[in-house]
Amino acid sequence: MRTVLAAVTAALLSVPLAGPATAAGEVVVTCTVRYRYPTGYTSGTGSCSVTGVVNGTLYSAGAASMSFAVQNACPQQTATGTISGALDVNFNWSRTGASVVITTTGDVNGVAFGTFSGPCPVSGETLVFALGGA
Repeated sequence: MRTVLAAVTAALLSVPLAGPATAAGEVVVTCTVRYRYPTGYTSGTGSCSVTGVVNGTLYSAGAASMSFAVQNACPQQTATGTISGALDVNFNWSRTGASVVITTTGDVNGVAFGTFSGPCPVSGETLVFALGGA
């Protein structure tokens, strides 16, 4: 009986009690976004700068490009696309006015809350969001 109890105790002690670790650090992404057409279903591009450290990976003032498909309307907007370069992620965003929620998979997996420079889609606007955790 003691042998079984010792084996069960040893097995339980080797199992991590905490959930999976969140991303350590933060990367800030700042993009200038351009749309092919101002309304309706269209495409877009962006020039981005990426700065920060996440999980030990340094993103120091690196450049990245963005491409996406988007449904433009004011104040609602949804998009799906990629960022590649200093940061490589696939993303989806949901925008209401100047506020946006972005989910990413790739170099940094997560959900970010960001802002656009204005409440409605306009070519040349700025998008800023931060990925990562504490």
